[in-house]
Amino acid sequence: MTDGGPAFPPPSFPPPAVPPPPDAFVTDAGDGGGPGKPWWKRWWAITLGVVIVLVALAGIFGDPDDDGAIDEADAPVASTSAAPESASAEETTGDSTEVATTTGAPPTTPAPTTSAAPTTTAAPTTTTTSTTTEAPTTTAAPTTTAAPTTTQPDVPAEYRNALGSAEDYLSFTSFSKEGLIEQLEFEEYSTEAAQWAVDNVEVDWNDQALSSATSYLDFSAFSEPGLRDQLEFEGFLPGEIDFAMANIVVDWNDEAAESAASYLDFSSFSEGGLRDQLEFEGFTPGQIDFAIAQMIAEGRL
Repeated sequence: MTDGGPAFPPPSFPPPAVPPPPDAFVTDAGDGGGPGKPWWKRWWAITLGVVIVLVALAGIFGDPDDDGAIDEADAPVASTSAAPESASAEETTGDSTEVATTTGAPPTTPAPTTSAAPTTTAAPTTTTTSTTTEAPTTTAAPTTTAAPTTTQPDVPAEYRNALGSAEDYLSFTSFSKEGLIEQLEFEEYSTEAAQWAVDNVEVDWNDQALSSATSYLDFSAFSEPGLRDQLEFEGFLPGEIDFAMANIVVDWNDEAAESAASYLDFSSFSEGGLRDQLEFEGFTPGQIDFAIAQMIAEGRL
């Protein structure tokens, strides 16, 4: 407007029609319009007036050291959860009025999330450096392998039975190895079964020879050569016979006298004839002299 009226800044919303000058209250009738509304009754004028009054009151009652700024105590307190939006403040300078927007406090940056403490790596397991060495185990003496028993499943029944028979024979009389095989064959075991039984029976053949010699002397009188011949006939080996003759307890003089008495019990003999018979039996001359003297002493010659 150029008719001497004041100039007003346009509002932030769509500008209203330019108001008429103060002295124009009605339009000219010739223009064809009706009477107009005064400008101070318009809504934007009322709003502007209220803002100016508020700014003036703030300047009067505020702290002079604040240079017209709004008291910080009157400013809204920012919320701890979120930064408030900035409040608008208006400042007036000279004849013109400006509406200044107070920039709100910058939003509070949230505290950085505390990172979880790194996982503690377990200490490596301590490896034992050395193990206590056990004392060496004492090796047991080798075990004597026992003779096969009658319950061995891989041995034929005939062989097991032959072994049983051999054990039975040896339990009541003495046998040489050869004599025991002949006895088993007499019992109609096969030669193979008898041989296997004799090879596997638990026996000491030297003891068998000694036991057989003792049995013969208990049954009859023998000279030393005659007893050897008898053991050899029974199938004992020379070494087994030597063992028996070295370990038998015998008095060969007594054997000669007992043999002479046996001959006289069976038949009548002259002294010469009895000497010849004892010599044939293997007695030594000294043993024969002992026997003849004994028979004469007994009155049998």
